[in-house]
Amino acid sequence: MTDPRPKKQHTEHLTGKIQADLHTSFSELQAAKQLYDQTSKEVEKAQQKYNDAMKVPKGTLSKMFSAKVTTEKLDQARVKLKSTTRKQQDARNAYILKVEATNNHLQHYYSQQLPQTTKYIDGSFFDVMRHYVTEFGEMESQNSQDTIVF
Repeated sequence: MTDPRPKKQHTEHLTGKIQADLHTSFSELQAAKQLYDQTSKEVEKAQQKYNDAMKVPKGTLSKMFSAKVTTEKLDQARVKLKSTTRKQQDARNAYILKVEATNNHLQHYYSQQLPQTTKYIDGSFFDVMRHYVTEFGEMESQNSQDTIVF
């Protein structure tokens, strides 16, 4: 009989590597989601500042003195809104790509890696068992035919 330790060590190494890859994939997905959430909050703040800058002062005297300041604030708010919106779109695209990559990784794991690992661990157990069950069924069938009296 062969020593099962090398096979066990190889299997543990293989499954550990697969689990580490899946963990890395999920960690990257979580980081991308956090970045997207953060940039979404920044866009909301920039939108609020832009809306505040768009408000016109109520008094005519304050309109006259603050026209230049308001225009500068509006331009700054517009630039900030555009840049944060672009960052949010980039983070969203990265998050979508990470979701797709993680889904593909899981699909590959469940359709290829897991069955291969299971087959490696099980070896020829199921083939041997199928052979024994078939042989046993044939023997039972033969015995039942031999015992039938006409």
